[in-house]
Amino acid sequence: MVLFACMDAVSKHLTTSLSVAQILWVRYALFTAFGLILAISVGGMLSLKTKKPGLQVVRGLTMLGDIGLFTLSFRFLQLAEAHAIAAVAPLMVMALAVPILGEKVVRRQWLAVGVGFIAVLLIIRPGSAIFQFVSILPFLATISFSFYIILTRLVGRYDGLTTSVFYTGLVGFVIMTFVVPFHWQAPSIEEAAWLLAASCLGVGAHCCVIRGLSFTEANVLQPFNYILFLGAIVLGFIVFRDLPNATTAVGALIVILSGLYAWYLARSSL
Repeated sequence: MVLFACMDAVSKHLTTSLSVAQILWVRYALFTAFGLILAISVGGMLSLKTKKPGLQVVRGLTMLGDIGLFTLSFRFLQLAEAHAIAAVAPLMVMALAVPILGEKVVRRQWLAVGVGFIAVLLIIRPGSAIFQFVSILPFLATISFSFYIILTRLVGRYDGLTTSVFYTGLVGFVIMTFVVPFHWQAPSIEEAAWLLAASCLGVGAHCCVIRGLSFTEANVLQPFNYILFLGAIVLGFIVFRDLPNATTAVGALIVILSGLYAWYLARSSL
């Protein structure tokens, strides 16, 4: 989560001079290479074959939507503001898992979901004089990410983890390869270095996540996701001299507490 926060800080810096399409293309190029090496080293060439190609494509598109919208939001919002809204993702995944995956959610978990979404409205403040339409971007990105998580669980019934990692990168790379020529500009040496840094941080973060999941289940690791928000606050202040306002901080705290409460109820029912 710390590596992800660092990657987002670098991406926010890059959005001031480069297009989002260019940033994403470089990140996806390196991630696809990483996914290819990982898949072949673990399962050989057979790991590149998926049993559900259509599902993998849709899943890759949802991740592209998440990364694209989230990176675009960095051009207008503080890191902490964007991540405060994104903190509702675990609750959103829980809600979507009921109709799509048939998972069971108790009434108190639904209460946590409701409180979390109300807190997001507190952060975004639609209808107020200080409402920014760009605040919708991280919320839409979170919706896309939540569908990505649901589809990852679904495709996990058919394909291995390394296969899914490869297709996550491949789908985004193919799409952005068609888009980036219309937005490409030659980066300076410094910009190229930051692009490489962001890509390496992303690959490093995914390596840590994959390694963590090899030791335990995803629901055990869920609380660590909120470290990303704390990292966004710290890096936002150190790098950009930004601090979230009191309303955003309170809203984020409510979202996080709601998510932790829902996680506790889910763990207690096991």
